[in-house]
Amino acid sequence: MLTYNNWYRWQWADGSCGLKPPSDSFQSWVFNPAISSIRTLSFEDAVYDALEKIAHKNKQLVVMYSGGLDSEIILYAAQKIGVKIIPAIIRFDGGLNDHDLFYVNNYLNKFSVKDFIYLDINIDDWMTLTFDHSLVHLAERYGFVHVATPLYFWARKQLKEIVGECTVINGSGDLPLARIPNPTNIFEAVPYACFAIDSQQKRLMISQQLYSDDVPLFFVYTPELVQSFMLEPEILEFERNFSKLSITSLRRQLFTRIWPELDIRKKFTGFERVKSTFPVVNSTYKNSMATYTNIEYGNFKRLLGI
Repeated sequence: MLTYNNWYRWQWADGSCGLKPPSDSFQSWVFNPAISSIRTLSFEDAVYDALEKIAHKNKQLVVMYSGGLDSEIILYAAQKIGVKIIPAIIRFDGGLNDHDLFYVNNYLNKFSVKDFIYLDINIDDWMTLTFDHSLVHLAERYGFVHVATPLYFWARKQLKEIVGECTVINGSGDLPLARIPNPTNIFEAVPYACFAIDSQQKRLMISQQLYSDDVPLFFVYTPELVQSFMLEPEILEFERNFSKLSITSLRRQLFTRIWPELDIRKKFTGFERVKSTFPVVNSTYKNSMATYTNIEYGNFKRLLGI
């Protein structure tokens, strides 16, 4: 039986990550959203609903809190509906994610959060082959091409030692909409639902193998979350006026409209700074490109009963 975490997935011959990714075709995907039973919810209610489902796992909940809006919304929404959750914050040596920690500290003070965990990491050590769960080791073993993914698995191991049995939520997996060139008119672009195999699906598959109760892709955790996101006015406007703004900007507009009490911030993460600062990170990934599977937007909407 599919869990909420993998109501959509792509076909692999044996389910391993060592195989060649599928072609960019709709047929390579398996969707089982139980369309007839999807409830029409607002995006806000879908977030609360997903958190209540996760809380029923009856384990201590931990959210990987980067200081960005995605993870902050998970933390805030859980607190708002009375779900106990501990934020875990990665702190890079040398102040590489001070920008993010500024918003972390603002939130912890503003909402009087007393129970939290800092995970301190020395990037130089973490990028050596001998360091357990190092970037290089994980990147080579699983073919990751985004620094945030092996960092998540390093942090996950630390949390198991600190917290014990727990369910870790990661604020990734936002429904990606992409501009794809129109095959009949090279001067136009058309919308697609675009799933990043490297940064999303590999993380999901490996997380489910190692930590089956975790939620590594919160914003696609339930079909209702995806459906409600696509029905919000900001996203409908993106579809109508496809050249207007990026999906990241519209997501930020959506989040700040629903939760205006949270601080608006620039899109920047310590992961990006690490990737740009350390040559070994770029050398690890320089010959790798993220692989995406694109699904025509109309087909994807029909799958979700929209």
